[in-house]
Amino acid sequence: MTGKMNDADDIKSHVLTYCQQLTKGMLELQTNQLLCDVVLTANGGVQIKAHRVVLAGSSPYFRAMFTGDLAEKEMKEQQSSLDITIAMKMDT
Repeated sequence: MTGKMNDADDIKSHVLTYCQQLTKGMLELQTNQLLCDVVLTANGGVQIKAHRVVLAGSSPYFRAMFTGDLAEKEMKEQQSSLDITIAMKMDT
């Protein structure tokens, strides 16, 4: 049974490492504004460049916006009525 526990721990460790590398890589791309394919404009005109796949993968709201039959699906810039503090939290 110990071997199975070690295997499970190894898998968890690899998954955690992969998730950390993935998160770091996505943050680096967004910080350097690489491969960004949408611009969110919040109240006050603040613009945030982002990745549709990240937004859609982490938010039902953006998933519906980018994959449904909405006009936003094809738009490159999204106007948002989100409060700027909420928009900035998405950026972290």
